[in-house]
Amino acid sequence: MRCVYINLASETARRADLEANFLSHAGQGWSLARLEAVTADEVRAANIGGILRPTEKACFLSHRNAVATGLGTGAPIAVFEDDIALGPRMRIPTMPPPYSEIMPPGHSDLIPPPLGRSVSCFLWS
Repeated sequence: MRCVYINLASETARRADLEANFLSHAGQGWSLARLEAVTADEVRAANIGGILRPTEKACFLSHRNAVATGLGTGAPIAVFEDDIALGPRMRIPTMPPPYSEIMPPGHSDLIPPPLGRSVSCFLWS
């Protein structure tokens, strides 16, 4: 499973923590790649309009960029934020029929975060 995590360049401690956590729990065939997060300053500099705050726009754009790294590959991708906590039974759950039969390609599903943490994880295939 290809996993991509979103991380601000200034958040070096979060980067180190997540990479260590991933290495201790990832199964065979799992990979992790870092994607630099879009910043609110970049949103302001680009003069991106709308009603959302620059931080919210930056978050959205970061997730969009992460998902885009997996488009066209034909393989699923998991997108994490850098404060996710992975556990010893790390796996991507399968969806029971009939939902899995009607889910269109490219559809995302939110996987509940561990321990009620406020993180997002999306699967794309």
